[in-house]
Amino acid sequence: MTKRSELSLEERLRRCEERIRPPQKSRFSGFSRKEQPLIRAGIEFFSGVSVSMLLGVAVDRVTQTHPWGLLVGFFLGIGAGFWNVIRLIKM
Repeated sequence: MTKRSELSLEERLRRCEERIRPPQKSRFSGFSRKEQPLIRAGIEFFSGVSVSMLLGVAVDRVTQTHPWGLLVGFFLGIGAGFWNVIRLIKM
């Protein structure tokens, strides 16, 4: 083998090793860059549902209508959560 073909083989092996490596993790979290948008979408959805449910429970305590404020808050929260995720996807 010539010197040039050995370098070519070494270069090809190095490139293959780079492709096999797992995706790099962000410095600030344990998630890769590909996972971060999915985590953010989940947080957006959960926060929309939870905040609306808490507001529904607060309305229930003030107006003495126990399950209805929670239920209305839950369904409004699902709508708000989906709206947040759709808005995030359009960015």
